[in-house]
Amino acid sequence: MDKIYLFRVFAKSFENNSFSKAAKELSISRSSVTIAIKDLENLLKTQLFHRTTRKISPTQDGLLFYNECVHILSEVERAKKMFSRVGSEISGTIKISIPRFILEKRFFDSLKYFTEKYEHIKFLIKSSDDFINPVDGGFDFVVHVGNLPDSSIIVKSIGKISMINVASPSYLKKFGIPNTPSDLKEHLSIGYPLPHNLESARPFVNNEITSKISMNYKISVDNQEKAILACLSGMGITQVPKFSVEKYISSGELIPVLESYFNESYPIHLLFSNRKNRSPKLDAVSKWVEKTIGNIFTTI
Repeated sequence: MDKIYLFRVFAKSFENNSFSKAAKELSISRSSVTIAIKDLENLLKTQLFHRTTRKISPTQDGLLFYNECVHILSEVERAKKMFSRVGSEISGTIKISIPRFILEKRFFDSLKYFTEKYEHIKFLIKSSDDFINPVDGGFDFVVHVGNLPDSSIIVKSIGKISMINVASPSYLKKFGIPNTPSDLKEHLSIGYPLPHNLESARPFVNNEITSKISMNYKISVDNQEKAILACLSGMGITQVPKFSVEKYISSGELIPVLESYFNESYPIHLLFSNRKNRSPKLDAVSKWVEKTIGNIFTTI
């Protein structure tokens, strides 16, 4: 039996001196009001209203109980508003892991806007290209690029990253411009771990057929930023996310190669430590991450 419901029905009936008017205010039937008052009287073991065919009036016990009832209902509303404020005032620290190459200016421009909107949220950001289990690492969220080794993790796909092959003008002048993926076998590659494996083979798609070309390389680095720097120095061809080299392509420092061939796109996943009973704070951050990475980094 919902005692708070019974108290509300009683209070409305008392204030209106009418079961019908109380029913109208509560958007329930008159018979529901009558049943509720009877249940409450049985619960309290006393009569709360005198009833006639035309009107109702409170008994002495009804008068006394009304004062207690109003106080109880007031405390219930106060408690509800207290927890409602906690939910709407989003605050706390978010621990999140994000690949290094995503942590560039456009990301932080969006983060600045978010932290201005939610000024009580703080971020603890780890930059890592490795796979991290959010539960084992104690993270609220993990952004992962590439296939996932553990299918039991709670994930949401938030987009794909387009790849591009680039080289410096000095390298292409010395070694020539490759016309087909097979030409790459005669070229130097700047090796670095791809999101889904550690091979130096690069995927190319032509007429819906995917082939992986293994390239020779003089150096191998541990992340994409270093691969771009080595490429700018003329040390070979590398395949990187398109957005990460846009400024170098615009300035002429890097030149795209094999543009007529489709490069494999890598999926971006948002990994959660917990999906059930997430707080408003985690929901707000989740939506922001999805929008920022999904819209900014995969539309280029």
